[in-house]
Amino acid sequence: MICARIAVGSDHGSGTVWVLTLLLVVVTVAAVLTAAVGAAGLQTRAGSAADLAALAAAGLLQRGESGATACAAAQRIARLNAATVQSCTIASDVVTVVVATMATGVGGVRGRASARSGPVG
Repeated sequence: MICARIAVGSDHGSGTVWVLTLLLVVVTVAAVLTAAVGAAGLQTRAGSAADLAALAAAGLLQRGESGATACAAAQRIARLNAATVQSCTIASDVVTVVVATMATGVGGVRGRASARSGPVG
């Protein structure tokens, strides 16, 4: 029978510890970058939803529809774009819509955007 003696304080097995530490760092950085990209995408989606909702509402106002009908259309368009309308205000013929989007993952990241639309001039 062959017995190997390992001296106290030797580096035997330290490579495994370093590889596992490096792997943990890489996974952590990847998770942070994924979250940052997701948050940026969420903000972009909120901006698009706000733009489309404001345009829809302003278009209805231009055709003579009521403010309530215009804001209801803004809510419908926002919902179709995975957003919720936080406010819809009308001043003269200008519509301002504020929407929010919510990430479905852990952390409850939110995107928020506003848009204004009305007649030119």
